[in-house]
Amino acid sequence: MALRLLASTAARAAGRRVEGLRGLSAGALDSIDPAGLSDQTKRELGSLRKALGTVRSAVDAGGKAPDAIDWKQYEDSIDGATLKVFKDALANYSVPKYDGTEVADLKSAFATLEAEAKDAAAQSEARIAALEQELKDIEAAKVKLATKTVDEELASDPELAAKIDKEIMEGNW
Repeated sequence: MALRLLASTAARAAGRRVEGLRGLSAGALDSIDPAGLSDQTKRELGSLRKALGTVRSAVDAGGKAPDAIDWKQYEDSIDGATLKVFKDALANYSVPKYDGTEVADLKSAFATLEAEAKDAAAQSEARIAALEQELKDIEAAKVKLATKTVDEELASDPELAAKIDKEIMEGNW
């Protein structure tokens, strides 16, 4: 949902001739390794790539200067006074400055998303380290268990040894 809002706001901003995208390099999303990502995360990452591609293409298209008007082409077919009115109107036209907040909103939304992603990555790294340590502990316990004798086990657990001796004395074994 946040991605769609981000993409639609970005597209609206790009339609208003935003001068460029800052804060996200062109290859930033390509550097993410999808190997350990869930299917949902891969879909969201693809959606984000597509949205950013759409925004970039809209920004690139909106930033191009229009082709110059060839006034000579119209001199034969349009009255000179009318042509002069058009030339003067075009010469005196100034594009009003757009004071929208979409760019600032996008920057803050992206900063929030980036902070959440960094936090999730840090949590994932911590969880991965804990799981790797747990796997090492399990392997060490397996090796220890495979080489442990009955006498060593009974020596390390006197309650178990007493229980087994009692059962043998009672004939319950």
